[in-house]
Amino acid sequence: MANLDLGGIELKSRLIVGTGKFSSNAVMKAALDAAAQMVTVSVRRMDFTQKIENILDYIDLNKFILLCNTAGAKAAPGQGAAIGRRVSA
Repeated sequence: MANLDLGGIELKSRLIVGTGKFSSNAVMKAALDAAAQMVTVSVRRMDFTQKIENILDYIDLNKFILLCNTAGAKAAPGQGAAIGRRVSA
């Protein structure tokens, strides 16, 4: 199968893996490292207001394309900007 080209980004896999159903962040990281290039992350699971472990601590942003899923999110105004700052840092 030919690689998929999305806006100049060449992907070898069309598999998109979500982060929501894993038993732990370590299991999620192992699954992502084994199979994915694109990852969906629920905005509901990201909390930048506290200095606690965050799901983004387990996702190599240089390796994966991150797709934010906003379904069901009740984020405070500015949450999207906070995600952008974290991802681009």
